[in-house]
Amino acid sequence: MARETVETHFGRKADHYDRASWVQNRELLTWAQDAIGFSAARTIVDIGGGTGVLASHLRDQNPHVNVINLDISMAMSMIASRKGLQCVVADAGLLPIGTTAADAVILRQVLHYVDCVESALAECWRILKPKGIIIVNQFVPRDKAEMAVMQIVRIFQPVRKRVLTTDQLTQQLSHAGFQGHSISKIQIDEPLYGWLERHNASSFTQRLLQGLVRCGIHAHITPLRFVITEAGIHGSASFVCLVGAKK
Repeated sequence: MARETVETHFGRKADHYDRASWVQNRELLTWAQDAIGFSAARTIVDIGGGTGVLASHLRDQNPHVNVINLDISMAMSMIASRKGLQCVVADAGLLPIGTTAADAVILRQVLHYVDCVESALAECWRILKPKGIIIVNQFVPRDKAEMAVMQIVRIFQPVRKRVLTTDQLTQQLSHAGFQGHSISKIQIDEPLYGWLERHNASSFTQRLLQGLVRCGIHAHITPLRFVITEAGIHGSASFVCLVGAKK
């Protein structure tokens, strides 16, 4: 069997991508809006923007801004284009955008998929204007146990090329020429049933995981931490939000 590429991986997910809890999370969307600041911003590039959820939010809130949704997946980009967005199909390591053309770039859940983090960040630095803003959002492990689980997930999803910690992300940004990092962390919650459905889990897998959650041993098999409430079973994961500026 041929190894799956990032493009084909997200092509398969395109039709239900908008249902992911973190993609539509209002706190994350508002955070990105506030982090950019739109008094002077005119051009924003959402790299790995998928189906354009964030790009359409930013455009709707700031009609004077040119928001470009860039993704490697044609299937994702076609859905984004139906939202009236300007879309570009390209790899994060080779951006078809002019030097110093953007006021802000965004990378949400992207850097663990790219072939080379250094190349992707170098391209961000190239297309940004002086003092332009870079925003990085990434799920990160909260402890050694979660790190181990995320590494195991990579075995089953080879398109995930690495697991990045908050310290590694800030170091990478510094080495790429970005300064003044601010860091926020947002907890993302999702119902277990929605998470399983989104990952196309079989009925057997769904019953098995639900049983393990209720037995309290789920932490060894999934990066989500589950809590049982009257409303059902909900999981949580930590999303780190970083902002830096081009030196």
